[in-house]
Amino acid sequence: MVGTRQRNRSHDKARSNQPWRFWYRSERWRRKALAQLAAHPLCNRCSTDHRPVAATVANHVIPHKGNEALFWEGELESVCAPCHDGTIRSEEARGHRIGVTVDGRPKDPKHPWNRP
Repeated sequence: MVGTRQRNRSHDKARSNQPWRFWYRSERWRRKALAQLAAHPLCNRCSTDHRPVAATVANHVIPHKGNEALFWEGELESVCAPCHDGTIRSEEARGHRIGVTVDGRPKDPKHPWNRP
């Protein structure tokens, strides 16, 4: 049985071989990410009025999956590393966001319970 750590390493290695990975090392991306974090310095996912959490990652709201236009022009959100590496990665694997409304219904319209 393969452990979580091994699966994550395999996932990261496969992603590192993608041709679009070099975009993240460009000066253009660094400027764009820093501008996002400067404009929105707190984590969009887990910060609250009573518990502010510093954002360290500029995340694509819609995963670009190698689409160059979406990579450069897509909407970004500021998030902390745990949200980016845990929650967001899980949501992308599931295909919908995590979270419910006050009445217990899933927030994301793409959640299977919200589909007709």
